[in-house]
Amino acid sequence: MTNIHSETIEKRWSGFSLAEQMSHIGSEVGRLITWRNRKKFSLAETSARRALELIEATAIDPRWQGKEGEFQSLKKTIESLAKEESVVDPLSINRYFLPFFALAARG
Repeated sequence: MTNIHSETIEKRWSGFSLAEQMSHIGSEVGRLITWRNRKKFSLAETSARRALELIEATAIDPRWQGKEGEFQSLKKTIESLAKEESVVDPLSINRYFLPFFALAARG
């Protein structure tokens, strides 16, 4: 699979704080939820792939060693959310990302 964010990941990702990285992931997840709610499943899948790619880039960041289990759990949740028959509550996922958005906004 081609990396959708390859330039950002290669050049800038490691310079982002955890809050910034998670905010970017949260933005993709928000798009996934929007497209899923609009029954645009191919666009939802694209957003899911982007989110999963960013989660993977975050998980391999040496600064976050020891948090691999959390990132794997997040990946599984996003993979489930991307399915048409998902039972994951989109509102709870959005709530998960809110603190990261707030921290990233503070700079």
